[in-house]
Amino acid sequence: MLVTKADFVRAVRVAMDMNSSDSTLTGASDCETLELDDIIIDTAPRAIKEVEMSVPVWMLGEGVTLRPTIITNGDPGLNIPAGEVGLFVSSDQGGCAIVIKKGDFLRLIALRMQDWTTTISEVVDTTHWRYKHQRSRWQGLRATPEHGLVVIDSDPTHGQLLRVFGSEGKHVAVCRYCPMPKWDSTTSQIYIGDGCYDECVVRTAALVTGIIGGVTEGEQIE
Repeated sequence: MLVTKADFVRAVRVAMDMNSSDSTLTGASDCETLELDDIIIDTAPRAIKEVEMSVPVWMLGEGVTLRPTIITNGDPGLNIPAGEVGLFVSSDQGGCAIVIKKGDFLRLIALRMQDWTTTISEVVDTTHWRYKHQRSRWQGLRATPEHGLVVIDSDPTHGQLLRVFGSEGKHVAVCRYCPMPKWDSTTSQIYIGDGCYDECVVRTAALVTGIIGGVTEGEQIE
């Protein structure tokens, strides 16, 4: 869900028991009120990220749909412009398909290749035992369309990547992700997972209270 700055600030103020009718703000100057709003706005992305990284994937909502286009076959460093979002088959990675992440990627919600029978939301890193077995000569250890694998990795040119194993094709059927929390400079909105809005409000209120009033008060809110 997309939430405006005004709505989120209002919700956080209520959670802090510091809305405009509260006695703690009575007589406060406009400057002080605006400064509190700015602190809430600045703190919100950090709080939302902390919550969205810890909740179950179903609480993240629909997220953002990524529709990568097939750019090329071959080496990513030579054929794909830096920052481009795309899917390709890389011969130097054992024939695996690779989805290049958008810069605002936070968590995978759902990814399914066209030839997969299941949808994946879990991402592992390159230290995971399954990733290390993808080049094994034993086919039973490698990913398959029935048991696909998504690995978070990095590339010197493109930054973070999602390496997708167990697909013979080049087409993404479903790819949805939770974006990195940040305020849109045009719409003044931020994405928050549908199921964790209240948790994000409370976490932001706790952090802001800790900033302006000390750690003890912040802990009391949570």
